[in-house]
Amino acid sequence: LSAFHDIVVPDPVSLAPATTAWLVLAVAIALGLIALAGLAALRFRRRRYRRVALGRLEGIEARLADERARAAALRELPALVKGTALVDGDRPRLASLAEDEWLDVLDASVGGREFTAGPGRVLPDLAYSPTTAERLSVDEARALVALIGRWVRHHRWRRGEGPR
Repeated sequence: LSAFHDIVVPDPVSLAPATTAWLVLAVAIALGLIALAGLAALRFRRRRYRRVALGRLEGIEARLADERARAAALRELPALVKGTALVDGDRPRLASLAEDEWLDVLDASVGGREFTAGPGRVLPDLAYSPTTAERLSVDEARALVALIGRWVRHHRWRRGEGPR
């Protein structure tokens, strides 16, 4: 029995990086993750205006089914679109646009023709003619709200128009 020896347990493996290069890599990865989190937070904060506009648009859409509230809800749309554009775009230039020029800029910001040749063509009339809202059918009103919803989610300004 004197020839037997106790079991020798090795030292525990350290979780610390074995070389300086691994330590530098760990620090670089940590800094990269912090930078990505900061950029994500900044992007989230910059897109707040879109979330607010979509919330207001949902409220307008909910009132479209009510015959008495539809006209008033539709008359809010031009101000919603203009206000959303002014938050993110070239304020002085966009604020001065009206009617066809305004619709052209809206079309250019989403790359289509739905404002000048589609459901969005009534947007200036809603702003300046109170009777336009009463003439729109429920389907036309829903198509306009859907178009504005797509615009709020996807618009991008050409160079010189925005965003800041």
